[in-house]
Amino acid sequence: MSKSTSGVSGKTLIVPALAIEQTPGRRLFSFAVDGKQLPSFAAVSRVKRDALHELAGYQRGESLSHIKTIQKYLESADAILPNALVVAFDSRVRFESDAGADEADGAALSGRLIIPVDDRQEEHEKPGWIVDGQQRCAAIRDADVVQFPVYVTAFITHSVA
Repeated sequence: MSKSTSGVSGKTLIVPALAIEQTPGRRLFSFAVDGKQLPSFAAVSRVKRDALHELAGYQRGESLSHIKTIQKYLESADAILPNALVVAFDSRVRFESDAGADEADGAALSGRLIIPVDDRQEEHEKPGWIVDGQQRCAAIRDADVVQFPVYVTAFITHSVA
């Protein structure tokens, strides 16, 4: 599964991952993580107006009734979430391929994602943004479960745009 290491400014979450290059220079990463850990490294970018009255962010507000419905389901005995959450990471997150892994071997390269986690960070300072799955993430956060592993598809970008 995942492991954490501690550092001076916080922790590092290391998760086994597959890297898939769909187009030259653009990789997607697939990994599993406890959904309760998602808020420690990924935030939701809410739609709002900035100081120049320009539209910023891309997620609507949480739908509390929808979250409660998902939460109730997650607390049931047979709950599963087969769809991946989508996270955009900034360049602080990096992928390290496994020793001996070769991209020529197939469509996916095995390795691990190195994700910095700092509990002192404000939401806008986290290295990840939840692009899709904010209601599911909130339901997991609020659910009366110890953990709930989820599948995540992620990419690294240098711009919020």
